[in-house]
Amino acid sequence: MKITKNLKFKLRNLLLTCGSVETDKATLLYEGELEVGTEVFVENENGEIVPAEDGEYVDGDKTYVVAEGKVAEIKEKEEETTETETIETEEEPEADPADEPENAEEESEADRIARLEGAVEELREGIETLTNAIAALAERVGKVEEKLAALDKPAAEPAEQGEETEEKFTSKLNYLRKNKK
Repeated sequence: MKITKNLKFKLRNLLLTCGSVETDKATLLYEGELEVGTEVFVENENGEIVPAEDGEYVDGDKTYVVAEGKVAEIKEKEEETTETETIETEEEPEADPADEPENAEEESEADRIARLEGAVEELREGIETLTNAIAALAERVGKVEEKLAALDKPAAEPAEQGEETEEKFTSKLNYLRKNKK
């Protein structure tokens, strides 16, 4: 029962980890695209996936407003540029485009694929464990059924309860009565 519950939890977790966003409060988990109306979930202290609590979740340049477990609003952070920031930015050397990945999404998808492959492997191991447990239980049930079938068969020779047995019992009883005094 515990293995099944754990397997269901891991499967649900796998399905929900199709998308995730690290925020100041928690990691928001979601299916599909993260947009207004999307259900979002978080992992609680017990490791269970539960709907996200109402509030604002800040992720760098975006703020996700969650109400009733769904994204109610997505706010873009306004960029304030001052002369100091502009000067500092100009003084920094430009990064070599060859050093950066071509597309940040491709890198995050590779991470996501690796994470999903790991989760699938965990599920395979869980399924294998369940299969082995079921096979062991089936074997034990077979042995119990054999023993029950053996108990249902009548004895080879029924015990004799004729007059001879009653006489022996009566004579022993009489002997005990006489010696009781």
